[in-house]
Amino acid sequence: MQTDERVPAPALVGLGVIEAHALALDARVVTVSGDPDTPPPMSGVVVAQQPLGGTPVSPGDPITIWVEDTGGGGGGGGTSVPTEPVPVDPSGGKTLDPA
Repeated sequence: MQTDERVPAPALVGLGVIEAHALALDARVVTVSGDPDTPPPMSGVVVAQQPLGGTPVSPGDPITIWVEDTGGGGGGGGTSVPTEPVPVDPSGGKTLDPA
């Protein structure tokens, strides 16, 4: 068995959570919540991820996702996103703020 196999992390930013989970499993990785104190989100849109889409990872590695609740009536609302003040590009990469 080859132990140094790498796969590209899927680009999950902009996808619905369910679609992101499925795509991650197809890519042989798993998604985990950006906030370890809360259960994995089951609704909303992925607004950031780490590692970034395209980064080589090992099969089974976790991809941390941050999700914005799109208000599906589940109450609570709010956003669980990284605290860094940098925008995220559609490929899952973070674009540094020039300011």
